[in-house]
Amino acid sequence: MFKKSWLPNLLAPAVAIGMASTACEKNQAEEKPTIEVLNQEEKKELIFTEEQKTVSLRMVQFMNELHGQDPARRFVEADKLNSIGIYRVIVDGEAELYTTTFYGLVERLYKKMEAENINGRELLERVEFKHFRSFLRLLVNYQQLENFLKTMTEKESSEIVERAVNEIPMAQDKVMEGALIAEMYGDCKNEELRKVISSLVKRSYEDAQKNNNLETQKIFGVLAGVIGNGMGEADPWFKKMSETYLDTEVARFDSKRFFTDGKDVQRYYFSNDETGKGSFASFLHQYKTNVNWELIRTQNYILIKSKKKGSVVEIYANLPEKSAEADEELNTLFRLNKIEPHIIIHRGHSYDVPKSLRGMSSNTSLVFLGSCGGYVNINTISRLSPAAEIIVTRGEGAKGINDALLFRINTELSRGAALDWEKIWVAARKMANDPRFDAYVRPDLNRTMLFIHSMRLQK
Repeated sequence: MFKKSWLPNLLAPAVAIGMASTACEKNQAEEKPTIEVLNQEEKKELIFTEEQKTVSLRMVQFMNELHGQDPARRFVEADKLNSIGIYRVIVDGEAELYTTTFYGLVERLYKKMEAENINGRELLERVEFKHFRSFLRLLVNYQQLENFLKTMTEKESSEIVERAVNEIPMAQDKVMEGALIAEMYGDCKNEELRKVISSLVKRSYEDAQKNNNLETQKIFGVLAGVIGNGMGEADPWFKKMSETYLDTEVARFDSKRFFTDGKDVQRYYFSNDETGKGSFASFLHQYKTNVNWELIRTQNYILIKSKKKGSVVEIYANLPEKSAEADEELNTLFRLNKIEPHIIIHRGHSYDVPKSLRGMSSNTSLVFLGSCGGYVNINTISRLSPAAEIIVTRGEGAKGINDALLFRINTELSRGAALDWEKIWVAARKMANDPRFDAYVRPDLNRTMLFIHSMRLQK
């Protein structure tokens, strides 16, 4: 039964900024999704069909296009769904959800669960646990796992976690499923549940070792190592797993990876809206007032170059109002000169991230997403460039924090120094002086990337 005393303010972490496209809104409104397709009641076998996925995606697109507008209007169709219907929309639209769309849907999901007098465990039973790991991953990425687990008993929470851990060896993408458990462990504030997770991981590792299942042993060995990385010396076995399986080079990132022939090339993407323009002005001010940097303005973009001898840093940033023209011009420039930017920086809303990621290559060394909820893009980034480090926020992106972090990074790169993430974080935190800094994830503390990088090292 749903705990009625608990109903979180889920929209608090989200930022609702921006205007929707009137033309697209009109087109979506003309083809309203069929609610009945999604509002399937409890049945002996629950089917997720392509027709339902199409309806879900149309609904997500409709809500995305109304970003920043009246929630009652934006979520008018979602409000007609039952808990199963909303669950379908969330998991089917995983790749398309805007940050605020996700928060709006989850808020309504909890209200439907309360009205239907069911808790999280009962919801998953109704959908027969189909796509439940995708659902858990979204909850983790948007810092909502704890809220979901609070709707059920500790015993039920433990059963959910145990199922997720036990199904890792059967998963199609075992690496990402292992990373999910690492994130669940790190996010969990319930010490008893953390003990359940660590116990399951240790048992799974020992079972795989006993059965000589090397692939499964590596997965749970790395997972145990990530857990041990946060436990310190509290448990000798997990400490040993950290020493055996983890990629320890992440903490200090060798600056040589950022340079080709002594030059580091960066590509900044600013969107053509008020957020992008505001971020651009703030970004530009830091370099205009600093004697160590040279600014060269062209018709479509700004080139910022370090003046210090030795390591050269070149920053190519589009003018927000010339984003399309700059893309075409810089893409041509990079192609003709065989340049692959070492660093990709996104400055704008979360829904523009896919456009920025087009600038990545398999040799990209660092990706910085300054938008809200950038954590959901880690899987995509790791596939495009497995060795890339990632800086993202699990909450609200803030231009002051983005500026502070990026300026500290570029200062270190212009000196040819290794990037010591702990020192950079301390300096940038002081410079930004913003409580939202806590939501930004340091690369060496990014459990998903630590898991992925460590898995790559396993032979």
